Amino acid sequence: MKKFVIKTAHFLFFLVLFIFPLGQLVRLPLNVPGVNIYAQDLMIGIIAIIEVFLLVKRKKKLFEIQYLKYILLINLVFVFSWMINLYRWGSEESLIGLFYLLRWIAYSFLFLTAHRLAKRKRNIKTITIILILSSFAISVLGLIQYLYVKDFRFLRYFGWDDHYYRLIGPFIDPTYTGIIICLGLLLTIIKLKKNITYYVIILTNILAIFLTYSRSTYLALFSGLFLIGIDKKVIKKIIPIVIVILIIIKLLPSEYGESTKLTRISTIFYRIDNYQSAIKIIKDNPIFGVGFNNIHLIKEEQGYFLNDKYLTNSRSGFDNSILSSWIMSGIIGVISLSMFGLELAKKNYFAIFLIPILIHSLFSNTIFYPWVMIWFWVLLGIFKDDK
Repeated sequence: MKKFVIKTAHFLFFLVLFIFPLGQLVRLPLNVPGVNIYAQDLMIGIIAIIEVFLLVKRKKKLFEIQYLKYILLINLVFVFSWMINLYRWGSEESLIGLFYLLRWIAYSFLFLTAHRLAKRKRNIKTITIILILSSFAISVLGLIQYLYVKDFRFLRYFGWDDHYYRLIGPFIDPTYTGIIICLGLLLTIIKLKKNITYYVIILTNILAIFLTYSRSTYLALFSGLFLIGIDKKVIKKIIPIVIVILIIIKLLPSEYGESTKLTRISTIFYRIDNYQSAIKIIKDNPIFGVGFNNIHLIKEEQGYFLNDKYLTNSRSGFDNSILSSWIMSGIIGVISLSMFGLELAKKNYFAIFLIPILIHSLFSNTIFYPWVMIWFWVLLGIFKDDK
C-alpha cells in the first residue's frame, strides 16, 4: 500500500512538471467566483494528501527532514491568521481565502516529494533537465506569440492587463513569464555543460526575458548572474552572457508605446500609490493581518474597487509579496517567513535562486504565484544539500 501511494505521488509530481509550460492554458472552467483553479492544483492536492499520510507514518522522525519545521511553522501561522479573522469576515466571505490557503499548503508539500526523489542522483538530474526544458519551452511559446500576436489590449475586458508589443507567454503576464524564464536561465548556466544545446537555450531565454520589458525581471536576472559570478569556477560563463545582454538592451525596440520604454515612470508612480495603500492597511492590522488571501475583502471595505471599470485578476494582492504577506498574516507571518529565508540564505547555492525571487517579489506578488511556488519548492527539495 505504502509503495503504491509513493509511486502515485511521484507520477503526479512529474505530470505537474510536464504540464508546467502550459501556464494559464490549464485553468479549469469551473466558474467559482473569485477562485482560479488549475489542473495542477488537483494533482498537487492529491500529492499533499499522500505526503501528510507519509508524515504521520514517520512519527518521531518527522523533523529529521531539513527545513520541515520552518515550512510547518509558516503554514500554521497562515492558518491561524485566517482562523482568527473568521469572526471579522464571516465563514462565507472567508471561503475564497481558504481555497488559496489550501493551495499554498498543498504546494509546500511538493518539497517533500522532491526531497524523497532527490535521494537518487538520477532523479535530481531528470528533474533539473525537465525544469530547464520547461523554461525553454515557455521562451519558445512566448517568442512565437511575440512574432504573431503583439496587441493584447483586448484582454482588459477579461480581467488581464492590456499589454502591447510585449512577450507575455503562456502565463499571459510578462512579469511572471519573465521570472520563470529567469530561473530556468540561471539553472541552465549552473547545470548544463557548454555545447550547442547550452547556447541555444541561453540565447533563447535571454531574448525572451528582454522582450517581456519587465524591469523587475531584469533586476532579478542581474542579481542571479552576480551571485553566480562570485563563484570563480563559472565566471567565464557569465562574461559572454553579460555581453549578449548589453547588446540586446541596446537593440530592444522602444517605439511601440509606454510599456516598451525601459525609462517609463508611469508604473513607478502607480507602485508608489500601491505600496502606500498596502502600508495603510498594515497600520490598521499589524499583528495578525486580515487573514490569508482576504486582501480583496479589506480592499472592498476601504473602497479600492469603486472606480474599477473592469474586474481584474489582481484584486487579492499588492505589487509586493512582503507587504502582501504582512497584510495577510501580520507581523507574525513576516517573522516566520524571515526566519525561513535567513535559514535558506545560509546555503550559497540556493541563494542564487532565492535572491532573484525576493528581488522580483518587491515589485510583484511573486512569492504567492502558483508556478513560482512550484519552482521554489521543487528546487529546494532537490538541491537541499548542495554547497
